[in-house]
Amino acid sequence: MKDPIFKTLKDFLCSKVSSQDTVIAGVSGGIDSSALLFLLSDYAYLYGIDLHIAHFDHGWRKESGEQAQLLRSLVENTLRWPFHLERSKDSGKKRANLEDEARRERLAFFQRVYHKTGASGLLLAHQREDQAETVLKRIFEGASLQHLEGIRSVSTIEGMQVWRPLLNVPREKLKKLVIARNWDYFDDETNEDPAFLRPRMRQELLPLLESCFGKKVEMSLCRLRSQAQLLSQYYEPKMDALYAHFT
Repeated sequence: MKDPIFKTLKDFLCSKVSSQDTVIAGVSGGIDSSALLFLLSDYAYLYGIDLHIAHFDHGWRKESGEQAQLLRSLVENTLRWPFHLERSKDSGKKRANLEDEARRERLAFFQRVYHKTGASGLLLAHQREDQAETVLKRIFEGASLQHLEGIRSVSTIEGMQVWRPLLNVPREKLKKLVIARNWDYFDDETNEDPAFLRPRMRQELLPLLESCFGKKVEMSLCRLRSQAQLLSQYYEPKMDALYAHFT
């Protein structure tokens, strides 16, 4: 397969999994995760990994339950992969720190599936725009230079190996891939709701910065991220060795 996005995924996974290893993909049904789903299905058929799909329904929208069942049907009946589904027990309730609580609840679900299946890794569909937004957010939060590296393609979270192979892929390319597969992805209006920080950044802050500077700032933020990553890779082993020496 000559598709460059598939090659990106293949090169990433070939160094991490072997035939018959179990991996989980966290899939929401939106553009990014639908692209990851199709790419992983192609990879699994070609290289023999045991792929499981996990979907957490936050229940924020009245149609989310129906969409979860449509996604289940696609995965189980068309793609023929095991599907794990859970709905939030607090769906519909108004809570403070809704985004943070939702993230923790979703992560706990992924953990349960991860350990139940004995998975080698959890794959998530973060892409280049997510990376740029994260770097910009951390700049304004006053993060140190090392923490401006943004989202890591490989990380360990709550005992899980978490992999994000699409971090350097633009969202527009993922959208074209999904459209080419004739799949009607789900539009989640909460991703455009200015009550949440990420949509406000996407709709207001980034366009303002681009109008001020007269160019896209996304690539500049990603270059800053790469430089911060090099800094982190240089200092972390030294700091670990220093810590080990004094403990």
